Amino acid sequence: KELVARAIHARSFRRDNPFVEINCTALPENLVESELFGHERGAFTDARERKKGMVELAHTGTLFLDELGDMPLGTQAKLLRFLESAQIRRVGGTKDIPVDVRVIAATHRDLESMVEEGSFRGDLYFRLNVFPVLVPPLRERPEDIEPLAAYFIEKLWRDMRRTSPVTLADSAIRALQGYDWPGNIRQLKNLLERVMIMEESSVIEATHLPEDLGQTKRRGSGDGQLLVLPPEGLRLEDVERELIEQALGRTGGNVTAAASMLGLTRDTLRYRLDKHGLQV
Repeated sequence: KELVARAIHARSFRRDNPFVEINCTALPENLVESELFGHERGAFTDARERKKGMVELAHTGTLFLDELGDMPLGTQAKLLRFLESAQIRRVGGTKDIPVDVRVIAATHRDLESMVEEGSFRGDLYFRLNVFPVLVPPLRERPEDIEPLAAYFIEKLWRDMRRTSPVTLADSAIRALQGYDWPGNIRQLKNLLERVMIMEESSVIEATHLPEDLGQTKRRGSGDGQLLVLPPEGLRLEDVERELIEQALGRTGGNVTAAASMLGLTRDTLRYRLDKHGLQV
């Protein structure tokens, strides 16, 4: 989420100005208002000098509120006031200070459900939900696994000062694409780093990957089954056609990538495209 926020900032007219990230989970509840909006000298015990808050420090730049769903309700009200007025008031202060920022908020929580439960303010949710950007988990975009893995491996072998480049075998790519990745991209990076430490080969094969990688399949239905045969039965050719269409859709019509997702060679997938009368 932070990478997406930074990419938006880097491609905007604010790119030369501050990018300030606030992790709402890490804010101490008793100091959250001071951390966000700052305080004046003597506003409370230990406030020995004036301090600018993170919102004010982001002036003319981008303010990134990460894990917004963890922000206390009381703070949500103060944040809403800032969003509506584009002004802040430091703790212990008597005047409003105008602040010009782009606000990007992110969360892994279902805010709509939290609004219904009363644990998140509906007015704040609708004020922030102007242009939503969905960042799907890695398991829902397996076509990204190969380029991400190649990027991490290149960076790792350079950092480790290997004498020759390291690449991924097709068998390893298929194994990585078949895993569910509950830890998303960080888990992928950590796994590859572990393999690079343990293996000296210049080609990473599926056998070099941890054994438990093959034990977690991509999400399916039933008792760990990828597919469940309906009681009325089905035509196997229809299933094959549907899976091919899905693979082509996910890869934007890239036959090589679609073939890799399906565990086929490019020529075999071409044959099946002709068999089903499918056009790329």
